[in-house]
Amino acid sequence: MLLPNGSECGPDRNSNLRNLVTPYVINGQPTGLDQYPWLALIKYNNEDDEELFLCGGSLINDRYVLTAAHCINNMIVGVRLGEWDLDTDPDCVVKNKVRHCADPVINVGIERILLHKNYTRRLSKGGKIDMALLRLDRVVNFGRYVATICLAKSLAEGELPDGQMMYLAGWGTTEHGDVSRWKLYVDVHSVNLEECRRLVNAPLIKIDESLICALGQDGKDSCQGDSGGPLMERRSLEDGRVGAESCETEDYDDGVCIALQKCDAFKQTGELSDGQRNLLRREQEKCSGSLVCCKRKVREKVPRSFEDIKPAKTKAHHSLLPSQEHCGADSADRIYNGNVTYLDQFPWLAVIKYIDKDENEAFRCGGSLINNRYVLTAAHCIEDSIAEVRLGEWDLESNPDCVTRQGVEQCADPVVDVGIEKILLHKNYTRRASKGGKIDMALLRLDREVTMGTYVHPICLPRTESESEIVDDQELLVAGWGMTENRVTSTKKLFVDLHNVNLNECRRLINAPLIKIDETMICALGKNGKDSCQGDSGGSLMDMKKVDGGKFRYFLSGVVSKGLACGTTKPGFYTNVYQQIDWIISNMEP
Repeated sequence: MLLPNGSECGPDRNSNLRNLVTPYVINGQPTGLDQYPWLALIKYNNEDDEELFLCGGSLINDRYVLTAAHCINNMIVGVRLGEWDLDTDPDCVVKNKVRHCADPVINVGIERILLHKNYTRRLSKGGKIDMALLRLDRVVNFGRYVATICLAKSLAEGELPDGQMMYLAGWGTTEHGDVSRWKLYVDVHSVNLEECRRLVNAPLIKIDESLICALGQDGKDSCQGDSGGPLMERRSLEDGRVGAESCETEDYDDGVCIALQKCDAFKQTGELSDGQRNLLRREQEKCSGSLVCCKRKVREKVPRSFEDIKPAKTKAHHSLLPSQEHCGADSADRIYNGNVTYLDQFPWLAVIKYIDKDENEAFRCGGSLINNRYVLTAAHCIEDSIAEVRLGEWDLESNPDCVTRQGVEQCADPVVDVGIEKILLHKNYTRRASKGGKIDMALLRLDREVTMGTYVHPICLPRTESESEIVDDQELLVAGWGMTENRVTSTKKLFVDLHNVNLNECRRLINAPLIKIDETMICALGKNGKDSCQGDSGGSLMDMKKVDGGKFRYFLSGVVSKGLACGTTKPGFYTNVYQQIDWIISNMEP
């Protein structure tokens, strides 16, 4: 089983080591060192390479963290587990002059990100499922400070009556706008959907059964820093134990909250002594109801790790890529006016649409259609506001697009806007340019098959060394709607010709020791300010080759990554597609 059972998850340790700090927040309370051990922090790196923690998550097994889809952006780099105090490592508290310390925090990389297929930033649209899965790049071991939370696996387990007591925890923004250094928790209660709609009073926000509404008292709530974190409740297991409630005994042993008569420490005939009564009272204070904190038996201890359950390997779906007969066909024998493409030229170019919180639409990145279900783009283009992919575009200001030649108007088909079902970031992508293994690549799985035609057509991918070969100074093409040499975004699809720069020469021209330039990249440079700029990020670096039958086809050599500046004398960076062809094919589904 991929999910742990009730005895192996959800140990909410009502720790002896709580409330030993004075919180500067009024309504949030510090947790114990080992309380809510499934809480994860999501780490981001900004443009200055500074580490930030902006969202939370929940560890649900030894390889996956569940978080919110709106937390996913191009700065995400990893996950931290076992954290309590953001300012110290390891975290320690002193009680009765005895110093108690947690294990060091665990920082884990992210191998894959999966956004829920029904996630969209448009509040007015139905089906907004703000959820994402982070697959960690390695298995994590469980212990006192790192454990999993239980997931409801049936309607009965997921049922919430009105007014149900629930808990939120994290390091989020307080009611004063400050961020807490300690892990905090607050209690809230569930609100039925009808009452929630009345209280929210926002007709554009669709409140349905995919949501839970919860309300605190006296300003208690989760704030921005806790986005993606858990909303929790305690549930009894079949044997009477509370699945979400473990504890720590007076002797600092792992304990479990159970009925008094089931705890060996209190099983005896006769009256309890005053000391035993005081001990019993203290142990009962750590648990809800009439349960008592009892030392775990050895066989009851939570296992340190689950068996590493390997996902079924995806077969290399070479058949999912179009044949050379049906990809990369060029519609033009020559350049039209040197800059602007024909209506039907480069029909694999995709435009990625973003929608911000105010419902404003923008096109900021490009991509390449590689079959009827997938678009290849740059990982740094993935933001939480990503919404759709547009195909068959030429002029962003008209639909359909038309041109007049010799008094005859010619029009393209209407554009095709397609939703995104799944996003896969390359497992070795990181925003840190100084780190090795920066593969700036992502796959977008569209939510439906697209129909091919004159204006929507896939590009060929290089699958052999001969198809991928690029010699020094070879002419390449890049196309899109990006920044021109005048720094004005073009409304029409443009292209420029570039030439390949070998990696040694590229390193010399860039002269930036912190940027690792290796065989995962292609460097290309234009003349007279020709280059691809920000608006073309994720777009196609293309090479034309002769294939069987003597025909010429365009191949996708690189994905437009980042240059140091637009239209300069320094090369731009492109992720080498052939170097990643196995990753691309193995992650495509029928």
